[in-house]
Amino acid sequence: MKKKRKQFLFTMVVLTFGIAAINGWLKETNVTIVSAAKSDFVIDKKGVLTEYYGTDENVVIPDGVTEIGDYVFSGKDFSSILLPDSVTRIGDGAFTRCQNLTSIRIPENVTEIGTVVFPECESLKRIEFSSCTPTIGEAAFSYCPVLEEIVVESDNEKYESKEGVLFEKTAKGLHLLTYPRNKKDTIYEVPTQVVAIKEYAFFGCSYLSNVIMPENITEIGRSAFEDCINITELIIPDSVTAIGEMAFRYCSSLSKITIPKNIEEISSWFLHCKNLKEIIIPDGVKKIGDSAFGNCTGLSEIVLPDTVTEIGESAFYECTSLTNIQIPDTVTEIGEFAFSGCELTAITIPDSVIRIGDSAFSGCSSLTEIVLPDTITEIGDSTFGNCSNIKEIIIPENVITIGWNVFSGCSSLTEIVIPNKVTTIGVGAFYNCKNLLSVTISDAVEELGQDLFSGCSSLEKIIVDSNNENYEAKENVLFKKEDSGLKLVAYPPKRKGKKYNIPEEVVSIESNAFKDCKKLEKIVLSDNITTIGYNAFSNCKKLIDITLPSSMTEIIYYEGAFYGGKNLKNLNITMKKGEKISFAVELGEGSKLYRPTITYKNEKRIARQGDILKKETITAKKKGKAKIVFKCGDSKTKTVVTLTIK
Repeated sequence: MKKKRKQFLFTMVVLTFGIAAINGWLKETNVTIVSAAKSDFVIDKKGVLTEYYGTDENVVIPDGVTEIGDYVFSGKDFSSILLPDSVTRIGDGAFTRCQNLTSIRIPENVTEIGTVVFPECESLKRIEFSSCTPTIGEAAFSYCPVLEEIVVESDNEKYESKEGVLFEKTAKGLHLLTYPRNKKDTIYEVPTQVVAIKEYAFFGCSYLSNVIMPENITEIGRSAFEDCINITELIIPDSVTAIGEMAFRYCSSLSKITIPKNIEEISSWFLHCKNLKEIIIPDGVKKIGDSAFGNCTGLSEIVLPDTVTEIGESAFYECTSLTNIQIPDTVTEIGEFAFSGCELTAITIPDSVIRIGDSAFSGCSSLTEIVLPDTITEIGDSTFGNCSNIKEIIIPENVITIGWNVFSGCSSLTEIVIPNKVTTIGVGAFYNCKNLLSVTISDAVEELGQDLFSGCSSLEKIIVDSNNENYEAKENVLFKKEDSGLKLVAYPPKRKGKKYNIPEEVVSIESNAFKDCKKLEKIVLSDNITTIGYNAFSNCKKLIDITLPSSMTEIIYYEGAFYGGKNLKNLNITMKKGEKISFAVELGEGSKLYRPTITYKNEKRIARQGDILKKETITAKKKGKAKIVFKCGDSKTKTVVTLTIK
């Protein structure tokens, strides 16, 4: 008995100290757990409900709670909730994914309702306001898919409801805040007292086919009609002076719309309006903004007024039915991706244009003719990338810079002449121009990017002005001048001859220099060459034998310097005892493709996965012959190097 009494006393002492410790922690953290039946609620000292752990179907929030914290009830399954009059704020996303909640009443003391309060409340049909006058955040009630009615008590000084639609009262008139998404009307006539349709007002109202707006409306907010998939036509009154971004985004049935005459800029209003076929843009519009008509795949024709000065980024991106557009003489700038993916057949860019953004016409596969103005000084990266039907393009005389991949994939282009002021041509500028026959480079060119002619399988001639101080062409082969000697940059794949003797002045062979030279059977390297770049001889399918000079110190083996050389049986290297040669293997972070096995004198080394640049160095130790085998982990292709040590 005494033993049990001692155990009991000990337990009570532990509990006492434990409770004291918990209370101390709660004081420090400024949090109170409501006792007894209300223990499911975590409320801080300021009255903010921060957590709810209950599972009741009908939730009653304790008196004294002043704020429903952000996302407190996220994912809870209750069907009803009673908020006390003490609540003054409902936080952002407070009732996110409360899928069984069917209705809610906002108490009279609430002064603020956060943003997107009821997203994915799939059963919420009714929201009721008392006489409260809160500030309502953006899209507070817009993500309730079955919402049918918003009710406001008649004595509310700030809000009112008409036929279940929520309005805000202002000195100038009514603001339409929320049209319930599941309201079944197909046509809705906005009351004449309305002066503004606010952000997300009609968001996702899929039953509506037409909304009639009064003449006194001045504002249409952000995403106001977004995802109204059955609206076919809208007449926006001329009284409207401001329309928010994405106002009509994803209105997939919208086919016709008239822009009001007082608008100066069209922003991303019609993004993904795939059936939009007719649009009237009035005089006075100065800018077609970013993504204005992006992915309007049904838009076949559009007339831009003479007041337009700028066409923004992705303005007509992927307008795949757009075959013709007249750019006014007032336009000074065409943004990045402005017409990317359009089916334009011909276009004239006026002399007023001083800037064309990167990829502005990329992927315009039907484009056969384009006229560039003399005013531009730069052609941006990928401007005409994959314009596969362009056969000819004249680069204006004032152009100084040609960007990366400018004409890459222009597979119908046969000839290009670089004008006299161009100093820089970016990486891969003519990449994969399969029918390019001839390139003429002026004397002003100072820098040519890597892989300039990679994939130009029909290239026959490379011509360089004799006055160029940085580059030269010898028998149609392109070289870069260096103090140490020449670098062989590009050998035209269709150049005549099965054998090529590399000039003695050459000290290195650049990346992709001989790529796709399928006619070459033999290459004789000079004794001054020290480096061979990646893919230098890749896909030289008829190359049988090649001897590297003793001057070689490094081979860059990325996808194989000799990758694809099916008939290259032996690569001969001559070294002296004690000399070294490095084989650099570029793997890329996390790559599994390129894990070469290097074998020399029965010694294997495997380049480590994750190495950005792994160098394997072989030292010549004994006289005689040895083999170095390169084999990529995911490939059957291997290169055998026969090493002769003197």
